[in-house]
Formats: sequence, C-alpha cells, structure tokens
Amino acid sequence: MIGLKQKKAHLNEIQINGGDVAKKVVYAHSFFKSTPLMYFFTINVLLKVFVFVRKSRLVR
Repeated sequence: MIGLKQKKAHLNEIQINGGDVAKKVVYAHSFFKSTPLMYFFTINVLLKVFVFVRKSRLVR
C-alpha cells in the first residue's frame, strides 16, 4: 500500500496528583460526570478509557 500515510492517534491525558488511588478515581469520575463528553470529543469518535494503577516499591 504505497502512498498511504500513517495517521497519528489524538490522545487527551489528564493527570491527577496527590492522595490515594480511591480518592483519585472518585475525583476523576465526578469531573467527567459534570462535564459533557462532547466538550472533549466530536461525534463518531471512538472513546477508550484506560485506568492504570501502579504499585511502587520502597527501595532500601
């Protein structure tokens, strides 16, 4: 398929710092609940939501 260009994915990322994971999830849920999705996205756009939880280990 010569001549086809690679399309880059358009990503939106919101970083929430501080507190424990449960409070971050509640805050993110309340943020998206109060804001209509059409504010961020247009019609016919696939929306994928990923939640990553990372455990950190103490290094001695």
